[in-house]
Amino acid sequence: MNKFLNNIRRVNKQIPLSKKVFCSIAILLLGIVLGIISKFLDTTPSNELPFIIESLDFRNFLGRLAIWILIAVCISIYSNSSIRAAINVFVFFVGMVTSYYLYSKFIAGFFPRSYAMTWFGITAISPCSSIFT
Repeated sequence: MNKFLNNIRRVNKQIPLSKKVFCSIAILLLGIVLGIISKFLDTTPSNELPFIIESLDFRNFLGRLAIWILIAVCISIYSNSSIRAAINVFVFFVGMVTSYYLYSKFIAGFFPRSYAMTWFGITAISPCSSIFT
């Protein structure tokens, strides 16, 4: 399996374990923050948002699948190896989906089960898709 993955993307230099862990934690925190911001914008009425956020329409921007795919692809591209790409994308989606639906359940007061299962499914397959980028 390693030989197959090395044919896709060669690892030019090894990164210390501490830096790998730090980067994965930073990506997890990015996912958590973006999940909370996205859900906050979903549940806040538009007339209560600052004018600049309402004008730029961040609510619809973060509410689309394309932006999350773009972020995952960027994380994958800038990862050192295909295995690191899979781990980082998975960690990002775990943070994003978990924080989004925890906010939804405990702060907004509802839990859309069908949407949650769709996003948990995307999270589960995200390592497979990022290996080949």
